[in-house]
Amino acid sequence: MALNAHHVFTGSADAEHYLAALTLESHREATLRETRDICREAIRVGLRSWSTVIRKSLLFESVFANIEPKALRPKFKMQGSFAYRTLNDPAHSPPQEIDLDDGVFVPVSFLNDNGQSHPALISAGYFAAIEAVLLPVCKKNGWTLVTNKSSCVRVELDHDAHIDFALYAIPDEEFSDLVEAEVLAKAMSAQDRQILTESVELAEDLYRGIREDQIMLAHRDEGWKPSDPRKLEDWFRTALREHGEQLRRVCRYLKGWRDYHWESCRLSSITLMACVIATYDDAPIPPAENRDDLGSGLIGAQARK
Repeated sequence: MALNAHHVFTGSADAEHYLAALTLESHREATLRETRDICREAIRVGLRSWSTVIRKSLLFESVFANIEPKALRPKFKMQGSFAYRTLNDPAHSPPQEIDLDDGVFVPVSFLNDNGQSHPALISAGYFAAIEAVLLPVCKKNGWTLVTNKSSCVRVELDHDAHIDFALYAIPDEEFSDLVEAEVLAKAMSAQDRQILTESVELAEDLYRGIREDQIMLAHRDEGWKPSDPRKLEDWFRTALREHGEQLRRVCRYLKGWRDYHWESCRLSSITLMACVIATYDDAPIPPAENRDDLGSGLIGAQARK
């Protein structure tokens, strides 16, 4: 009879298996989320009163020279392994670190320049404003603010965990229209509309409603870049719907294998996820959901070809 090694990979919550060894302890995850929320609140309050942390000429394009821009009301959306639920506890810490990715979305006026639309915010000023409001929080809590990452602002909690804030801009008019549509569709009261508008988290329906070409990512060296984080999310969600939760677990197994064998490796988590999805897509017979050993074996068989 063929060996069934499924329970070596996963099983009940109180059993010893590979997935349990990869899973971050609940109190450490809670600490990360609490830190994220502290940073979110600092950004939310700081950007609302942006004039106290940065000059208008550094944050806004010159078109606002004689106009006082509106208060900035950032929204947030979790990204990366926390959002995909593929986070693992690092095998070697340090140098490996737990990475929490959070997106900061600022609804702001967009300008038209020779047919090209771009935010009225100056990307470098956006970074400077976020760093200015996070620096006192980091000093107070003993965290380190890292300002040399090309497409994010990083908060180092300690030697094994950090939070990366990617900075986005979305058109304020389009966002307001989406809020109004949401209110009408759900027959919300004025109070509900206020809650929706003021909420810290970017509501899923609003997030999904933003046009693909109207999400811009701030980059330290390249200014504004069109970048839609939903594409990656949708790709992974589609694969999960087609292949089931085993696919998510196999992605975590491979990430754990990589981290155990190499303290530093250029093989990205996205690359590993793509390998798993491609293998499942090509498999003539999908493995049973209760046979993670066969699901993991698919990857090994593909690698030997």
